[in-house]
Amino acid sequence: MDSIRAKTNTNSMKQSYSIPLLFLFLFGGVLLQAQGDSYYEQGFKAEANGEFAEAFALYTLAIDENPNNEIYYIARGDLVSNLRVDNKTVNQKVNYHAYEEAQKDYNMALELAPSSYMAYMSRGTLYYNYHKLDKARLDFDMAVKQAYYMKDMVFALGARGSVKFKMNEVDGALFDLEKALKLDKTNTYVLNELGYIYLRLKEYEIAEGYYQKILDQFPDNSVASSNIGFAKMKAKKYEEALRIYNRAIELKPKKGLLYSNRALVYHHLGRVEEALVDVNHSLELFPGNSYALYVRALINLSFGEKDLACEDLFMAKELGYTVEYGQEVIDLLMTHCMEVNKKRVGGH
Repeated sequence: MDSIRAKTNTNSMKQSYSIPLLFLFLFGGVLLQAQGDSYYEQGFKAEANGEFAEAFALYTLAIDENPNNEIYYIARGDLVSNLRVDNKTVNQKVNYHAYEEAQKDYNMALELAPSSYMAYMSRGTLYYNYHKLDKARLDFDMAVKQAYYMKDMVFALGARGSVKFKMNEVDGALFDLEKALKLDKTNTYVLNELGYIYLRLKEYEIAEGYYQKILDQFPDNSVASSNIGFAKMKAKKYEEALRIYNRAIELKPKKGLLYSNRALVYHHLGRVEEALVDVNHSLELFPGNSYALYVRALINLSFGEKDLACEDLFMAKELGYTVEYGQEVIDLLMTHCMEVNKKRVGGH
C-alpha cells in the first residue's frame, strides 16, 4: 500500500506541475520581455525626471531580465552618452569612460540587431560628439540605408549632412540637408543645421532666413533666437541682436550661452561693464563654456588686462574651443600670449 500510495502521489505531482512547466517553457520569454519592458518604461520615466542613477539601474535591470532586446542597450547607451558632460566641464573635455561604456552598449545592440536604425543613429551621434567624424559618417551612412520611415530618413540625412560639413564637404552637406528639407520643410533640426552652415559661410541673411522659419513655428525657441541673434551680430546689426538676446534671456534666464552671446554684443557696442557682468554670469551658469572664456578674454584685452585674457584663452583652448568654434582663440594666443606662455612654462 505504501508503494502504491507513493506511486500515486508522484503521478499527481507530475500532473500538477505539467501545465505550469509547459506554460513557462512556451511563455517564459514573453514574461521576461514584459518584466524587461516594465523596467525600461520605469527607466525612461526616471530619466525624464532627471533621476539619472535610478534610470541607469532600471535600464540595467531590463537588460538582466532580457539581454536579447537591443532597445534596452540603446536606452542605457543614450543615457550614458548624454551624461558625458558634467555641469562643471565643457562638452569638448570628453569623458572617455562614458564614451567607452556607451559604445559597448551600442555595439551590443548592433550585434543583436544588425539593421537597427536607432543603434546606428545613436552610435553615430556618440562618435560625432567625440569628434570621431569618420566613424560617425559610416554610421550615419548605415542609418540612411536602414531608415524606413520618412522622419527617420530626415534625421539620418540631417546628421550625415552635419558630419560632412565638419569634414569640410560643404556641397555634400548642403545636398543631404536640402534633401532632408524637401522631405520635411518644417523640421527644426534640419533648419537649424542649414542656418549654422550658412552662418559659418558668412551668408548671414540666408542663415537668418532658416532660423526665422523655426521662430515662425515656435516663437519661444531659445536656440533659434540665440542663433538669429548671432547672425545679426555677425552682420553688425548690434541693436537688433541685443533686442533678440534680451527677449531670449527673458524666456530662458538660466541658459548660460545666451549671456555670453549678449556679452559679445555689449562688447561690440562699447558697453564693456555690462559685457563683463553678462559673461561672468554665463560662466556661473555654465563653468565650462569655452565661448564665454573667449568673450571674457576679448573684454579683458580691451581693458589692457593681458594676463587675465591669456589665462582665459589658454583655458578656452584646453576646453576645446578650436574644435567647436574655430581658430579665433589660437590667433589671439599667438598675437597676445606668447610671453605669458613662456612664463607659464617657466613657472612649471
